[in-house]
Amino acid sequence: MSGFCCFRRGKVDANDERENTSRLKATATEKSKVRGDDAPTVAKGVSTAKSGGAAQQHQQSPVLLELFTSQGSSSCPPADVKFARLGQGQAKDIAGDVPVITLAYHVDYWNHLGWQDPFAKSMWTLRQRSYGQSLEQDSIYTPELVVQGRAHCVATDSDSATSLIQSAQRVPAPLIHVILLHSLPQAEILGIFSCRDWIKSLCALFVFG
Repeated sequence: MSGFCCFRRGKVDANDERENTSRLKATATEKSKVRGDDAPTVAKGVSTAKSGGAAQQHQQSPVLLELFTSQGSSSCPPADVKFARLGQGQAKDIAGDVPVITLAYHVDYWNHLGWQDPFAKSMWTLRQRSYGQSLEQDSIYTPELVVQGRAHCVATDSDSATSLIQSAQRVPAPLIHVILLHSLPQAEILGIFSCRDWIKSLCALFVFG
């Protein structure tokens, strides 16, 4: 079993962040020397240098897709299959070249029909109801796809999903730096910070078994 835990997150001013950045890099360099590495260990796919940073900051953030589904609803399995393809990057016919983040929530209001969805939680039903209010829906339903928290459609309607994904409001993605601070037998402590928003986090990746 693996996991991800964020211990701390907050905003700091630019001067503090520059100081913290230097400290993080110095710590990572020192750790790498102890291990005999040539350079600090860095998470793959994340920039750690300013070269190319300007180009990366012009990239757009992914679009958040949230699926409200239930094993107790006969119309949901086809939507679940399409949503899984979206999450795996295999639904270019729906998302095109737009990067997406997919989250599926199993609601519990169909459990009374007889089949108890083992993944259903009342908190996901409340989340969907909250969206229903903010998006001024007459009612909530499954399978529902909420795009970027601002629009919704029936998740099996590929044309509507494509339209909402392509037109979703996106913002420039911040340049994120990740530095390995500590490597333990069953955990790694990471320093994560953004050069644009000066948001820092201290996180742990851990593995059991």
